[in-house]
Amino acid sequence: MRDERVYYTDAEISNQQYAKNRRTIYVIFSILVLFCIGCLFTGFSKVERGESNHQKYYTSIEIQEGDSLWSIAKSNMTEEYSSEQEYIDEVKEMNHLTNNQITKGRHIVIPHYTID
Repeated sequence: MRDERVYYTDAEISNQQYAKNRRTIYVIFSILVLFCIGCLFTGFSKVERGESNHQKYYTSIEIQEGDSLWSIAKSNMTEEYSSEQEYIDEVKEMNHLTNNQITKGRHIVIPHYTID
């Protein structure tokens, strides 16, 4: 009867282990790259849609003596607006104002953001 066992030299065993380790490292690296790509796309989609943990609300305020749209903007505007003029334009649109005149005692609706 003939011995059919296969014998490997130390060099062949070392090469096989090296190839196996290399495949394992390749699989781990591939999974890591796919995970990073998934995280990037998820993060970018939120930024593109403007999602944040800030929630927009509206409140009514009474105009006081000496108030102007500019002073209201300065005291109520948050970082979601790029300028005071942008905030004022939104307030004017919401309250159907055609100019910058506001009257003491009148109520107007203003937007504000809170963190949820």
